Amino acid sequence: MGLKDLKAAYATATSQVVATGDQSRLFGVSVSRADGENSKLIFKTGGGSGTAILTFECGAGTEPFMMSVPGDGGVRFDDGIHVTFEGSGNPNSITVFYQ
Repeated sequence: MGLKDLKAAYATATSQVVATGDQSRLFGVSVSRADGENSKLIFKTGGGSGTAILTFECGAGTEPFMMSVPGDGGVRFDDGIHVTFEGSGNPNSITVFYQ
């Protein structure tokens, strides 16, 4: 497995974390939360109204955690990466690791 030049983007709410028009691959997400309620992170390509590619169920709890994408190639997004925070217990913040 070769080395990858990963980048990181930080978000505290629903936002475009990698610009539309840019092809990228998602490798992992670090989630910080404090309210303990259920929530989802929905990753889309093509902006906020684009196609959902990946959804993470965060579940109840207050501990921060890291979600890694299995495999060497990450998940491909053809038109940027948009993340939607959904649910009553949205995370405080996330850091997205991508290439």
